[in-house]
Order: sequence, then C-alpha cells, then structure tokens
Amino acid sequence: MIVYNISYFFVNLQNFLWNMQTSEQTYLIPLKNLDFGKHEFQLKIGNSFFTEIEDSEILGGTIIADLKIVKSDFSSKMNLVMNGKVDVLCDRCLSNLSYEIETEDDFIIKEGDEYLEDENNIIYLPQNEDLDVSWIIYETLVLSLPVKRVHDEGDCDESMIYSINEFSVDDSDKQEKTDPRWDGLKQLLNNNNN
Repeated sequence: MIVYNISYFFVNLQNFLWNMQTSEQTYLIPLKNLDFGKHEFQLKIGNSFFTEIEDSEILGGTIIADLKIVKSDFSSKMNLVMNGKVDVLCDRCLSNLSYEIETEDDFIIKEGDEYLEDENNIIYLPQNEDLDVSWIIYETLVLSLPVKRVHDEGDCDESMIYSINEFSVDDSDKQEKTDPRWDGLKQLLNNNNN
C-alpha cells in the first residue's frame, strides 16, 4: 500500500511540475525520461492555444485533453481523450458557432530517424526528442468537427442572410442570350436536318 501511495505521489508531482512550465512547453511530453509503464497527463486548452496556430480553423474554445501513455521497450501507446467546446465560423453566415467536442483517438509511438506521422496514427520519434502533442491535439480536434459547419435553421445572422440573398443570382431567372447571327446559323442547320 505504501509503494502505491509513493508511486501515486510521484506521478502527481510529475504532472504538477510539468503543468508549471510555460505555455510554449506544456505540450511537450518528455517521453525519453518516462519510466516504463502507464503515465497520465491532463492538458487544459484555451483560446491562446488556437491563436498560436497559423490559419487555424478553430477560433477558440475550452478543451480538456487527457493523455494516457503506456511506455514499453520498443514502442509506446498513447490514448488521447478530449472534451469541451470549440468556436468556428458558420459556413452559411460567417458568424461564430460553438461545437461540443467529445473525441478519442489512439496512437502508437515508435523510435525513428526523424519525426514522422503516418495515416495509421503511428508516430516515429527520434530517440532523444520530446513528444510535442500540440499538433496532434489540433488535428484531432479539426477532424472531429463536421465537414459542413452551419447553425441550426433560423439561428444564422439574419443581416448576413439578407445580404447573401440580396446579392445572389437566381439561375432559374437567367435566360440564355445568344448572338442573333448564331441563331440564324442554327435555323439553317435545323432546316437542313429536316
């Protein structure tokens, strides 16, 4: 029982010290310094995280990211669970739209010559580098959003919808205008075919 409490204390101390680092460093996991076994981290992601990402599709939000890493000899497994909400632009009216996020993804981390992610969620990490999870978190959040991001019917910005409707071209009212010289040639072709 005492061994468990000491181990629990050191895991909590490690998480506490890790969270005390600056915001730029809080997304680095010192994988090379972790002992074999299970490690848990909790990250609180706010608006500043999204403003630091260039051309971010996500404007802001509040997310809790729980990372569970199981380190072994040749590879490590990472489970990422995120809950919270993010703000994006509505595709219809371009005003802010909030989405609730609940997503989970698993990754395998292997040693490699250079940093590389493949489509099967396998991350190759050089031996002496820390794991930066900031881009992994961002990509997972973006992929959890729907492709079409719009307010429910009637919740869009009415002034923007009015402007869109005012300047939209209705294709059904468009009549096909042709050069009268071509109309004469078409009539000749139709007469020859009959």
